[in-house]
Amino acid sequence: MSLEIGEYVFACDECNGSGTLPVIQPDGVLQDEDCFECEGTGKVTVDEDDAAEKIRWGQVALSGPLG
Repeated sequence: MSLEIGEYVFACDECNGSGTLPVIQPDGVLQDEDCFECEGTGKVTVDEDDAAEKIRWGQVALSGPLG
């Protein structure tokens, strides 16, 4: 699949777009922390090659390059 050259935005795979992940603290308490993949934004930006792979696996881009 050939896509327009540029950056595409997708919901983060790691946190499912929430921006946080539950982490067990040393004292045993479960606490949400910013996702390491998207740095808490809930979104990741990828190039057209990675976007084509994500689309192939059924994901839908939140936005694409301006054409």
